[in-house]
Amino acid sequence: MKFKPVFLSLPLLTLACTNAVGQSLLSTVGSDIEFAPFIHVDEKNQSISAFDSATDEEKLMMAQLAFHQQELGRLSALETRLNGHTLESYVQNWSLITQANLGFLNADLKAKRDAFLKDHKGEYIEERFRTDWLTSVASNLYEENRWNEFQNQRNKLVWNADEPIFRCWDIYHRLEKANKKTLPAIVAESQRLLKNAQIGDLAVCQKAAQTMIRRSPSSAFAYLLTLIEQNRINRANAVLDALAKQRGFPIKEAKLALNQTTKWYNRYGKKINKRDKRVALIGLYRLSRTNIKAAAKVGQALQPRLTSSERASVWGRIGYVAALDHLPETLSWYAKGGQNVCNGIYSINPNRCVEWRARAALREQRWKTLDQLIQSMPKSLSIQPNWIYWRGRALAESGQKQKAIKLWKQIPDVRSFYGKLAAEELGKSILYQPSTEPKINLEALKLLDHNVGLQRARAFYDLGMNNFGHREWNWQLRGKDAHALLTMAHWAKEKNLLHRMINTAERIRSLPVANNLLYPRPYLPLIESFSEQANISKDWVYGLIRQESRFIVTARSTVGANGLMQIMPTTAQWVANKIEMQHFDANQIYDVETNLHLGTAYLRLLLDRLDENIVLATAGYNAGPHRSFTWRASLTKPVEGAIFVETIPFTETRTYVQNVLANTIEYSQLSGKAIPSLKKILGTIEPKPVTSKDTI
Repeated sequence: MKFKPVFLSLPLLTLACTNAVGQSLLSTVGSDIEFAPFIHVDEKNQSISAFDSATDEEKLMMAQLAFHQQELGRLSALETRLNGHTLESYVQNWSLITQANLGFLNADLKAKRDAFLKDHKGEYIEERFRTDWLTSVASNLYEENRWNEFQNQRNKLVWNADEPIFRCWDIYHRLEKANKKTLPAIVAESQRLLKNAQIGDLAVCQKAAQTMIRRSPSSAFAYLLTLIEQNRINRANAVLDALAKQRGFPIKEAKLALNQTTKWYNRYGKKINKRDKRVALIGLYRLSRTNIKAAAKVGQALQPRLTSSERASVWGRIGYVAALDHLPETLSWYAKGGQNVCNGIYSINPNRCVEWRARAALREQRWKTLDQLIQSMPKSLSIQPNWIYWRGRALAESGQKQKAIKLWKQIPDVRSFYGKLAAEELGKSILYQPSTEPKINLEALKLLDHNVGLQRARAFYDLGMNNFGHREWNWQLRGKDAHALLTMAHWAKEKNLLHRMINTAERIRSLPVANNLLYPRPYLPLIESFSEQANISKDWVYGLIRQESRFIVTARSTVGANGLMQIMPTTAQWVANKIEMQHFDANQIYDVETNLHLGTAYLRLLLDRLDENIVLATAGYNAGPHRSFTWRASLTKPVEGAIFVETIPFTETRTYVQNVLANTIEYSQLSGKAIPSLKKILGTIEPKPVTSKDTI
């Protein structure tokens, strides 16, 4: 099915985030709403009489909108009109959940619920419905003291049992029911849960936090620092009000430290040793976001009064922020936290903290220190390919080449960024060269045409509702062996679902996989033409698109980037003006030819401003060119490109650059211009100050 872009008259509401296997993070009614970018629905004309003239695709969009708005009458009317549609079960789901949300929890509705679950047993829609239903009725189950039913339903979930909303309901219930003996352990578990910023906006999680403080007032201060570190200042003020009830707590100065931090520091910065320690810690954590050097001064003044656990937290926080800013004091500040730095009472994310300590040592090329820091990491971190590679480098730089070789051999996946770097160190080819792929079972391939989940996924993809399609597809991947995954990848290729072909093929490790499954080259004439016009490598363009959109024409990110090359509307307009594209408007952003023209032109503009450096240009495409300018300016000396990439402060951008460059190398062999060295592409990044000309 092919759609022409049109103006939308309904809100572009998309699923805000999904986890690795593709399920939604539920918090409120309608969190699963995603409107297709190319389906026009007149939001003002939603009368039942208008439904009959609508196409099935428009009816489905109307049903989704009715669910979002909790309009049961319209939803029920559309449900009858979509009977027999591939996606009718979703409309039935929305109707039943809407009834539950509106309080119609009678015997008839429960019977319909049970029948729906029975009819769709084992399908993804069962998981979706059970999750949505439990989200809807959790409050009722709690109030009616039917918590065993909540736990029973939760235990039946495959993907979503540990969703934050369910974890918070569980911890809230346990906090309320805890006795003196069980309370401390539950409070400690609550504190660990509430350090997860992902849950901060969920009402039940806030309710659990309030209960934790009520049942255990001593937990309030640690939670306050957690909120400050997450920059949730309104909620921090609410916790501060609870602390005000504690005898002797200097609430007035604490409010000043929290809400007017600079004023507090200017007034008391030279008298920290005379301030209440809790207030000084509030000021320190607030300063860590805006003035890290002032925060370090407060930490130094507090040092004699801090417990070892507090030191580990405070200097872990200061060191982590300094590492992100590439400050020269980073390692010395980390050292003040002692042996357990990053793992103190107020530490939020110890793993991220210790990794950035290692990155600070890497940035300074302090190889012996780096080796020690990697060895001291939790095993779950030290066995990751990046740290295996860098520990090998640290050993090689200190003359222990044989130990380094032994480590590099532990990264066999030559398709990955660090697999390529390790292969190059070992003197091996950095190109993925599979042996003959096993024959596909044609009977098994044909059977996939009748797989209900795959048919639903395909229907969603045809509508441009990609997040829904991803979840249906990923559900079918569960428990599949390599041969079954390979068959599914070929089925996706047959149906021109290149994004699923790639994602499914990437999961296969024990069988050879053909390059054309992993690195397809659609739109080759267009990409060759626009790449040549922009004087850039088409392999780089392919590597970038593969990472950006997986060749989904209708791809739309949570921040508003669109199309094959994921271009922001403002960037598209800016580039269109720069290249004097005539009659450009926002609707053209999903047009393949226009999207490729704008994306390749933007890459050319980035290269022009960033000294033809592909690493900086790739990072700038993802994070914005001003950040590439800033990160380059933070260097104190030239560094090899691999070190620069590993120390990019944004996790998304760091991973993005690594994947795009690894992809580029693989595409290079398909185009007959194989790149033999990743290190050569990465090159050396030279420090260069940001100037007034560095704008784009």
